[in-house]
Amino acid sequence: MKLFLVNSSGDYPNQFPPLGLLYLASAAREAGHMVSFYDLGAANAVQEHFYRRAEAFAPELFGVSVYTTQIDNTIALFRDLHTKFPHAKILAGGPHVSALPGEILKDCPEVDVEVVGEGERTLCEVLEFFEKKRSSLKEINGICYRGDSGIVQTAPRDHIANLDSIPYPAYDLIKECSYSYDKFAYGRRVGITISSRGCPYNCTFCNKAVFGNRYRRRSPENVVAEIQFQKELLGIDEIYFVDDLFVTNQNWLDAFFTVYKKSGLNLPWKCLGRVDQVDEPVYKRMKEHGCFLVQFGVESGDNEMLKKIRKNITVEKVSRAVTAAQRAGLNVAAYFILGHPGDTYRTVMRTIDFAIALNPDICHFFVLVPFPGTHNYRSLPEELKHSWNRIRYYHKGHYPISMCDLSPEELYHLEKQARYSFYGRITYFTHNILSFRRPFKVTITKCTAFGAFLMANLLLSLLGRNIVSKIRNKANAINMISRDYYDETYYAGHVRRLQNNNRFTKVKLQRLFALLQPRGGELILDLGSGVGTIMLALARVGIRACGLDYSFKSLVIAKNNFVQHNSSAPFSGICCDGKNIAIKDNSFDAIAAVDFTEHLDDAFLTAALSESFRILKNGGRMAIYTPSVTHLFERLKKRNVILKRDNSHIGLRTMEKYLDLLKQCGFTIDKFWFAPTHIPLFNFLEKVLMPIPVLGTFTRRRICIRAVKRV
Repeated sequence: MKLFLVNSSGDYPNQFPPLGLLYLASAAREAGHMVSFYDLGAANAVQEHFYRRAEAFAPELFGVSVYTTQIDNTIALFRDLHTKFPHAKILAGGPHVSALPGEILKDCPEVDVEVVGEGERTLCEVLEFFEKKRSSLKEINGICYRGDSGIVQTAPRDHIANLDSIPYPAYDLIKECSYSYDKFAYGRRVGITISSRGCPYNCTFCNKAVFGNRYRRRSPENVVAEIQFQKELLGIDEIYFVDDLFVTNQNWLDAFFTVYKKSGLNLPWKCLGRVDQVDEPVYKRMKEHGCFLVQFGVESGDNEMLKKIRKNITVEKVSRAVTAAQRAGLNVAAYFILGHPGDTYRTVMRTIDFAIALNPDICHFFVLVPFPGTHNYRSLPEELKHSWNRIRYYHKGHYPISMCDLSPEELYHLEKQARYSFYGRITYFTHNILSFRRPFKVTITKCTAFGAFLMANLLLSLLGRNIVSKIRNKANAINMISRDYYDETYYAGHVRRLQNNNRFTKVKLQRLFALLQPRGGELILDLGSGVGTIMLALARVGIRACGLDYSFKSLVIAKNNFVQHNSSAPFSGICCDGKNIAIKDNSFDAIAAVDFTEHLDDAFLTAALSESFRILKNGGRMAIYTPSVTHLFERLKKRNVILKRDNSHIGLRTMEKYLDLLKQCGFTIDKFWFAPTHIPLFNFLEKVLMPIPVLGTFTRRRICIRAVKRV
């Protein structure tokens, strides 16, 4: 039978030939069929050339591999094939079909049969059916087809146990194809080989629908013979082992090294591996036998996230593996995924920071794609499960599907700019490029990446469009509101100020009382109560105070201080999120927000102000006392000049910004002014300079606002 195998095109040229289709071609040939092949994704592919070749070959059956990332082009190809070759049958297979059996048959009436899972044996049996050597498709395991009552899926096909029994891929079919390869390729023509199938691990982001869970491996002799075959046929000068678990099982690796050395091939090679499988002596042996690059799927820089995604590794194991491989002289590539379910701004920044600290030679960041067949895909809402443009977003410029705290737009930009942060560092140049790990071509590529991404990073920073910095600020904001943010040093400093009644504390309280103008019998809420300084001051003049804080630890210390210095008054504290305050409407006479709002971004502050408006009684006051973004001290802190940067101050604003936000939330502005710093010398100078235009903005230290709820 005449079979024409086609690899559909994507939005970019393929880096490597489609190994799966080449295996199918060799299996069909061994069964006595005539096979032609065309890779529409090859760099030199021309669609008109493909159709001319197909017309000349006059196939009886087309076999097309379906990938989610190429789904639109593949569906269009099915329609074209059916129109131009109406008498030819069309088979579909590949990872998309295996993950979603029957779906292509529903969407594409042009397709006759789906091949699900490993296809070598299944394809040959389907060909026998169309040759009339089999009476029914239902006898063939591992397929879907249209029956009288709808789509029929037959029993799953067992995976091939003896991989050595499969003939080598039909590499002669790609002699005329050219591929782009990746930028870190050593040679001019890279051969690809897979030494194993299946993976026993259960990562949430991985589709194992084709090869399954059972790990099977070819013999070292079989693998080396195939490499020799490729070299003689195609003239390859590099090998890439594309199986997920090449660096595993030291006994197999030892046997492979022995056979490979005896063969005299002496080709450089690279591979993928897990960080927890081998140790430094194995990496040294890999280097001695031609390996120049090992690739690790790290996926996250946060141990809790690594547990959630079922990666079964830790950042400590990653660090040891990368260090061991680099000490052995290998280049190391690390791959990270941003946007796992459960990822927050904090864990994403930990991942980027961990990648920088890890300092592999090559680093890739990808946004999570919930491909069919993965645990993540099964967690998608039904309305998104066929939103292929968003699932394959990075091929078309669409925003991705976000399954985490970050927005799709943030993930979209972060994927690119995380690379800029990694490569655009002086330490990347000094530690990775100047190490001159061979081959020299890879060093040149690394040097190019450093220069390009350094300039990109600088330009984005100058334009204020550095998404990594914005995400870091949001992560710091979350640090501010997490229950474990306040450490013992923070507490100790504020407790000392409270106990010593120092000038800073006295000035702050004086200004707060001027703003609030508290009256006896009132109930006042202290937002961000810290160690209880304001609550204690209010209680001492007979005002009932309630503290609200995100940190339970903070409230415990506040209570202890409260009891120690004012045992006669009861302590009231609420531990909750300021965006959703667990208090009834119209409960408080006044709210104090002292050194609180500068820790919140605009969205968080707007929510907190709206909640404050809700829980205030009609006529209740809202007092805000916070640093001004324009003050010289804050400008120096921001640039880490003289004064240490305060990463918690992510929400510094102008007076105008605060007034606008308060009005948006329903408040009426009663009074507002600027207050100078509490340091005597600066206090005098600032009072003199404040009224002066422009110069005065640098001396306006503290924003003081009193707003009123009037309904």
